[in-house]
Amino acid sequence: MKYILDRIKDIYDYYGPGIETNKFYEEIEEVKKAVKNEDRENLIEELADVFITSRHMMNRFNISEEEIYEKILFKVSRQEERIRKEQIENLSEENKKKLGEYINKKYIQQGGK
Repeated sequence: MKYILDRIKDIYDYYGPGIETNKFYEEIEEVKKAVKNEDRENLIEELADVFITSRHMMNRFNISEEEIYEKILFKVSRQEERIRKEQIENLSEENKKKLGEYINKKYIQQGGK
């Protein structure tokens, strides 16, 4: 993978931030069109282009893979929490009460931790 990432950076270095930023915008629009048209093959191609140009934006703004992965983890965890809250909100009042009792029981069993 490093070999590919080095080659992607070489492309960015050659064309520069202006051209590659415009290319990034263009590729995002092409992904939108491929999704709208439900064109799987074209979508694969356009997602590859977005991956490449996203790496260019990471180079431009000095963003590390670790920063991206940390943000992904944060966003996934946040969305999972939203889903859990939504599921609880959709429970019947009786099941909400049972869940509350269960949580309290577990809390007490763990010594209030």
